Amino acid sequence: MTMRTSSHLASIIAVLVGIGAATLLAQQQPRDVRPAVKLGSATLGGVVMTDETPSRPLRRVNIGIVGTDEVQLRLTMTDENGRFVMPVLPAGRYLVTASKPPYVDAVYGARLPGRPGTAIMLKEGERRTDLTIKMIPGGAITGVITDEYGKPAVGVGVDLLRPQRRGGIPMLESAMSMLSAMLLPRQITDDRGVYRFSGVPPGEYVVSAVPIDPAGGSVLQTEQDVEAAIRQLGEPGLSASSSSKSPTSTVIGPSDRPSRPVAMGGPPFMNFPQPPNLQVPPGSPSGPTVGYAPVYYPGTTAAAEAMTITIGPGEERREINMVARPVPTTRVEGRVFRPDGDPAPNVMIQIRGEDAINTPAALFASLTTFSTSRSDGSFAVGGIAPGRYTLYARRVSGPNRIPGVSEAPVASDPPLWAAAEIIADGRPITGLELTLQTGMTISGRVVFDGTRQPPKDFQGVNLIARPVRIVDLMQMVNGAGRVAPDGTFTISGLAPGWYRLTGAASGENLPILWSEASVMINGRDVTDLPFEVRPGEDNADIVMTLTDRQQELTGTLQDASGRPATEYTMILFPADKQFRLPDSRRIQVARPSTDGRFSFSGPLGPPPGDYLLAAVTDLRAEEQFDPSFLEELAKAAIKVALGPGEKRTQDVRLVGR
Repeated sequence: MTMRTSSHLASIIAVLVGIGAATLLAQQQPRDVRPAVKLGSATLGGVVMTDETPSRPLRRVNIGIVGTDEVQLRLTMTDENGRFVMPVLPAGRYLVTASKPPYVDAVYGARLPGRPGTAIMLKEGERRTDLTIKMIPGGAITGVITDEYGKPAVGVGVDLLRPQRRGGIPMLESAMSMLSAMLLPRQITDDRGVYRFSGVPPGEYVVSAVPIDPAGGSVLQTEQDVEAAIRQLGEPGLSASSSSKSPTSTVIGPSDRPSRPVAMGGPPFMNFPQPPNLQVPPGSPSGPTVGYAPVYYPGTTAAAEAMTITIGPGEERREINMVARPVPTTRVEGRVFRPDGDPAPNVMIQIRGEDAINTPAALFASLTTFSTSRSDGSFAVGGIAPGRYTLYARRVSGPNRIPGVSEAPVASDPPLWAAAEIIADGRPITGLELTLQTGMTISGRVVFDGTRQPPKDFQGVNLIARPVRIVDLMQMVNGAGRVAPDGTFTISGLAPGWYRLTGAASGENLPILWSEASVMINGRDVTDLPFEVRPGEDNADIVMTLTDRQQELTGTLQDASGRPATEYTMILFPADKQFRLPDSRRIQVARPSTDGRFSFSGPLGPPPGDYLLAAVTDLRAEEQFDPSFLEELAKAAIKVALGPGEKRTQDVRLVGR
């Protein structure tokens, strides 16, 4: 039972970030309850070498030894001969990582950079010092960013992206780990306009320059400047001849129903409201503006037209140059009103490109293109690059205060929302009017079905209605709720969209003890499936069942001769195709340790159901949730059924090797 897949980059640091997050959480506990580092009598060691001919040892490599049974991290460093040793380890399973710029981070047993490593099983008193970790020299990508006049573009942000597919949908994601992207999201060009990425793992990449417009697109420009920018842009649908048409927007109302899929959607149920068009009068007191939009190598503003750059071990790609050209930007002005028709002040206005590819630049744009309505309900947002967007107006829940009379809450304003679709093509949009609406409410009750005594007062029980689409994340007002002492719950302020309802409850000294066993809405089972929140419709008959029963699937993977097959990755996925969704808890991967054992278990282990189990020689990160990949993999998989609380062993032996 084998399946070979093509190789691709998957960030190795993502594994360590998860481990690091758990370590940080542990470190936030009070000193008197912080778990002490356990000591034992086992020893783990080895040597770090370069992956080249001839190979040579690497000194001063940072070594991390991570216990997988109980999350504990130990650090050491290689000596002048590339050797390392870690004594006094307790028995258990360990991952060994190596890091030394400009080499690519490595994990013992990983077939390629960024792939999961092989856990090492240590017995008490065992001495294992024969590990060999080989590190690949990282590549480099460098170039020059200039402005439209050929001058160096100073202070321009440059992102290194990698093509991915999530749920079968193409997108671009940061080539850095999540933690690195938050701390240092991009390179910045120097006074020569030069940028440089080093230590780049082998693979395919896309380079994007994100010019910073110092004027924010607010400088007045002539019609000739705008026309020239449009011609220079040269994108379909944004030609100079289109300037005679009036810009349009679409106001999303309470009676609208989803009918049109969007680029970032996915399954057919993920659609977006498409009401009749609302003409917005052209013209603006501020006049047309010109600004800068993200540019993708070799020089396009359309992410789908970006050219990929292939990097080999230690390879340097020079002259990946781009020109930051101005494009026509749009200024949106309008007013927002309360449901009773009065102006609505202090309402957050945010614009999100609904067809935007998931890139750091798109995320940055969604966080910066926002405004707040004034006392008369008016708002203005400028510097919007060409494209199709959704404008969201949100007023979050908060207490009313009476100035000079009382500083204590006297009432609670309900969360309100409004949205409108707009098309930015360089001409101003004015006169846009939005009327806030009350967010929808879902409510019901929580019941427990388990082996332990359930919480008496429902403290520690948390429910989350999580949007399943990126565009819905921006319009969510409030998606979390706590359970009342009688077991009832209410989650209010939800904007229309598709959600998944998840629940969990903590126990004494345990982060998660209870998790959802089933979610029923009006008698329909939506466990692990999305459900629709429609405009003007509340869901008031939800039953969330939490259980402490944990399923477990363990086994050994052996080759044809009966030896542990540690170079494979095990993947467990649902037999029912409707559950093969992005980030589904029913799709899990595990790497056999040195004794060939693998395990799918834990508080967030697989829920009961029918599954397929397969071994793959290589697994790219984006393939784990790809429906087409899983469908092909199902042809060579073993059927496995897990009942509530069942602990099952399924040994696998490969044939035909």
